[in-house]
Amino acid sequence: MGGGQLGRSLLAESVIDVVGLNVHPLLLGSGVPLFLDPGRPVPLDLQECRRIDGGCAYLTYRVRSAAGDE
Repeated sequence: MGGGQLGRSLLAESVIDVVGLNVHPLLLGSGVPLFLDPGRPVPLDLQECRRIDGGCAYLTYRVRSAAGDE
């Protein structure tokens, strides 16, 4: 919701705590990046991976802070 540029801005400002992705099993060949380069590495920890209707997967990642909180 909001697109890659909004996501990049929010990741760059460290205001995102959790990222949820609904992955559809479809090969497109090429496309637009999910998030544009926020200007720094964004470490993610996988919190949940579950199958949903239609063979899709829902992934939840927690964004670790720059301090590397556990």
